[in-house]
Amino acid sequence: MVRGSVKHLPQTTEIALDGEIHVVTLKWSDRRKTIQISINQEQQIIVHAPSQIKIAEIEDLLKKRTAWLLKNLQKVAESSVKRFVPQWVDGEKHFYLGEQYPLKLEYGDRLYFDLENSVFRVCILEFGDRHQIQFLMRRWYQRQAKTLFRERLDYWTEKTKPILELEQKNIPLRIRAMKTRWGSCSSLGRINLNLQLIQMPMSCLDYVIVHELCHFREMNHSKRFWSLVTQCMSDWQERRASLKQTAMATWLQ
Repeated sequence: MVRGSVKHLPQTTEIALDGEIHVVTLKWSDRRKTIQISINQEQQIIVHAPSQIKIAEIEDLLKKRTAWLLKNLQKVAESSVKRFVPQWVDGEKHFYLGEQYPLKLEYGDRLYFDLENSVFRVCILEFGDRHQIQFLMRRWYQRQAKTLFRERLDYWTEKTKPILELEQKNIPLRIRAMKTRWGSCSSLGRINLNLQLIQMPMSCLDYVIVHELCHFREMNHSKRFWSLVTQCMSDWQERRASLKQTAMATWLQ
């Protein structure tokens, strides 16, 4: 690799962690002699490196530090959100799209779960079977997310088209439980969204979607990237702040 001035060196690279592609921001310096890896409060991986270091050396070091990266991404995630550990008892409140609804437990010969009249009504076979309640609620969340996330992704893909000029339609979407990220996108054109967003206000879900769509134009968190986010969603900072303050259910991870 031929070395050029700092501004002409790569600004990002990628690393796969726990099945997810993470964009790594690279900050070069002619004066620096060692490589420093850090994770900020936005759960962004940042590498400060000497300008004479080859990109392959940085990527090798990141792979060797996989365990450290996963551990500290989790720490940052846990420090920035409230945690909720359900007891699965009658009357306990759970989130759906930013609102809380109480559980109404019933027992019978069929499994049932739905949101009816602002109440999570659940019917299980055996008294006190918490695993069954959890299974039914998780499956319900997944069904709601499959429809809603697709609708919102299609909506924002079309709405941001004049700004992002994305030619791709029906962007592939994957919904999964992620421990450290609300969303991600791959160089193959797919967007991944955290299932837990189904518990968050719609404004937070929309922010994550716009954030990931902007990454298709800028695979980093540069000034150019945040400028695109601002053009697409002027109040993104308020939405992001709300996302950080919303309770997260660890059982969905």
